[in-house]
Amino acid sequence: MNNALSSTAEYTSPNKVVIVLGAATPGNMGQGIARRFAQEGSTVLVAGRHKTPLAELASELGGAFYECDITCKDQIDSMVQFAMETFGRVDVGINCTGWGLLAPFESTTEEQLRSCNK
Repeated sequence: MNNALSSTAEYTSPNKVVIVLGAATPGNMGQGIARRFAQEGSTVLVAGRHKTPLAELASELGGAFYECDITCKDQIDSMVQFAMETFGRVDVGINCTGWGLLAPFESTTEEQLRSCNK
C-alpha cells in the first residue's frame, strides 16, 4: 500500500486551529476548505483582503477573520499574532490566494511576496 491519504481526517481533525488565506471570494476553494475544517471541529481563522465576505464566513463558521494583504509581511505577522492572541496557537496554515510561491514560508522574503502580486 502506498503512503497516499485515503481521507482528509489527518488534516481536518477536531481541535485544530487553522488559518485559511484567500477565503474571501464566495464559492472559492478557500471557503470550501474553511468550511470543511469547521465541520470537522476545527477553529478557523479566515483571512484575505475583503472584510465583508470574511466577516460573513467567520460568523457562519463560528470562527474569526483577519483582513490583510498577504504580499505584505508585516500584515502576515500581525495576522499570526492575532491568531496566537485569540486562540493560543496555530496548527495549520493554508494558502488559497490564487497565486503560488513554492518556498518555505519561514524563509520567504517580502520581495518574493510582492513579486506574486503583479
